[in-house]
Amino acid sequence: MESSEDGRHLSDATQDSMGEAERFKTQAEHCSDDMKSKEASNEPAQSLPANLALPPTTDAARRSSAAPSETSEKPHTRGNYAAHRLRDSISAMGASFRDSFHSSQCSTKSLLSNLHKTTNSKTSVPRKLLLNYLESTAISRDMCKHLPIVMFACVAFFMAVLNHVDVQRMSLVEKSVEHVFLFSARNDAAIAHFEEVHTVEEFWKWFEHVFVPTTFVQTAPDGSPLAKSEWGRLMQYNKLLGSVRLEQRRSRPVQCQIHLLDSFYGSMCHPAGKEADSAPFGVRLCHPLAHVPASDLAEGDECLQGEEFEQAIDFSQPASYSQGFTAEEGKKGIYRFWLDPMRDKEEIVKQVKYLEARHWIDMQTDYVKIYVTLYNGELSIFTQCALTLKLERGGYVKNEFEIGSVILDPYQLNPASAYGWDAVWYVCLALLAGDKGLRLRKRIARRTVGLWDVLSGGTIVLSVFLSLWWHLGLLKETSAISEEIARGFLEHEAEIQDRIQEVIHHLGTYRILCSLNLILIMIHFLEVIRAQPRLAIIVETFLAASNDILHFLIVFVMIEFGFASIGTLLFGHQIKEFATLWDSLMTCFELLVADLSVWTELKAFDETTKNMGFAWVTTYICVVSLIILNMLLAIVMDSYASRQELVEQHGSEDLMHQVYNEAQDAWERLQGRSTLKDLLQAFKEAEKESSYWDLKEELTAEDMVEMLMRARKRRGSRRGSMRQQVIPLDQEESAAVSSSESSQLRELAERV
Repeated sequence: MESSEDGRHLSDATQDSMGEAERFKTQAEHCSDDMKSKEASNEPAQSLPANLALPPTTDAARRSSAAPSETSEKPHTRGNYAAHRLRDSISAMGASFRDSFHSSQCSTKSLLSNLHKTTNSKTSVPRKLLLNYLESTAISRDMCKHLPIVMFACVAFFMAVLNHVDVQRMSLVEKSVEHVFLFSARNDAAIAHFEEVHTVEEFWKWFEHVFVPTTFVQTAPDGSPLAKSEWGRLMQYNKLLGSVRLEQRRSRPVQCQIHLLDSFYGSMCHPAGKEADSAPFGVRLCHPLAHVPASDLAEGDECLQGEEFEQAIDFSQPASYSQGFTAEEGKKGIYRFWLDPMRDKEEIVKQVKYLEARHWIDMQTDYVKIYVTLYNGELSIFTQCALTLKLERGGYVKNEFEIGSVILDPYQLNPASAYGWDAVWYVCLALLAGDKGLRLRKRIARRTVGLWDVLSGGTIVLSVFLSLWWHLGLLKETSAISEEIARGFLEHEAEIQDRIQEVIHHLGTYRILCSLNLILIMIHFLEVIRAQPRLAIIVETFLAASNDILHFLIVFVMIEFGFASIGTLLFGHQIKEFATLWDSLMTCFELLVADLSVWTELKAFDETTKNMGFAWVTTYICVVSLIILNMLLAIVMDSYASRQELVEQHGSEDLMHQVYNEAQDAWERLQGRSTLKDLLQAFKEAEKESSYWDLKEELTAEDMVEMLMRARKRRGSRRGSMRQQVIPLDQEESAAVSSSESSQLRELAERV
């Protein structure tokens, strides 16, 4: 029976032990003070409380008060050699308790530090205090054995996931693609780069004069034409995978919310993000191209002559002339247009002008997305980026850039590292799952499951889910896409790009869940280090200060909300950082970490706004940054100091000594000697044997020897081996035992 399985949860056991020690100390000090006052007044001292009463010190009195045992004398044997050591150690504990009490040094630390000073006294010790100490020590050592496993599991999981996603390879591609699309511009034509496009007119100019030449590369840097197989390469190594896709969502026209000025406004309203519209649209083409889908021709409108676009648009094929202006099948409100990189660049420019002439972007457009899918053969990576323009109903065009990548097969690119770290991680996961399963099963049976158990159990469940999802989902789908492209994908181009987009989206979710799992593993690490008091100071500090921090957060949140609300009301109509309450909260957080960029913007406005901004920023920094945050620091540091003092008061064993003592116990077990673990196991078995042990609140050394001997005999009878029974020592062995007994007893008593 393992001590970690039989013992209570470490925190409960430790708290019980500390509580019993403090109670013993308090009562002992009261008794000591009372005895001193009685001696000063020449009055007889009162007897000790029942739970602190020391047993008779004479052998006769002790024999009369002790419970009967099966035998009073036993030969010096291999089996009872450790029992004799233990008897003297427990006697040392009893003598130290008595000596410390009469010298008014009754703290737990002094009691435990004096246990090794006497080896011949035979007295009793409080059973509950000793049991709590043994339980907490055994559980602490058992939990600390798992500390290296948890630490290595965290590292192994990170390295395994890092091989799966290989962010270093991805960054090599993504940073080059980001540079191409975000920072390419035409300085000679005064056309800004993508991030400075904020109107529809600027978008069409940027698309025609910047995006098309940058994306559809058909000439070498020296101006010489490239072979057609070399077309569509970005930054030399990234080749376009299929066509560039333009996509927009359209909202259905509705009546404006206030109808009084509808006639003056002259058109219906188009609320963004509301009900989607799937009707054909666009300027109608004149005869003979009137069959092309378009909006209804209103009175006074003129049709568009489309002959100049016949080279770029095949008006004889419905699939050609209907794309972009009719909704995609099965996708309500979504319209797509494709730009083939294998077509001549002049034809692509004509297609762009065709979209602009037919008003592909109009008042009903919610957003426009440009999808570019790439393949880098040097790094074996699929990359897809999306340039998004959101048409706000105030007329401002907000631009966004998204990019994602996926590795084809990491097990072929770096097999040793990928397979190796996966194997290490799965071994650590199996060890964690087995250990946690045993502990959780016993705690469920005892109905002592806590929050720490739920969180650490969630780590195991999430880890198994992520492993299955990676091997049976993401990796399998990526391999299927690669095989589909190798067979030829032109007929299923849209489907392939959608599948790549879906895999990249799932891979992003996979990375988020892996990050969450790392947090759970770190929480499990915090649970394990609670077994070591000096390591657990950080955790215990926040747990002890949690009540004060909660009350502090209530005040802090209200103050933060107040400043954010004021910022929104005063500056929201002028500065986008205060446009919404959420934006204001983010701006306040930036000020909290000394980011004064918002003050730079406030200074650029009129004098009134500048003065109000100065007052708002100064007040916020003084109240929140200089006062409130320092109050939080004071709360945490006060809690830390109190926990540190408590640890020092109880003389907790540090990690290095704990490792040393555990190694020493292992060596003694190899020598066939008893350790603290054996003592605790014998304690538990003796309590279960009969009600006799439950009635005895004070245990003597003879009681402990009897428990250990019974435990040894019981295990020997269960195993059916005579080797576990008592075997007499010969004279040579007895002499060897006598010569080394004193130092060994002192070492064991000091460790207890």
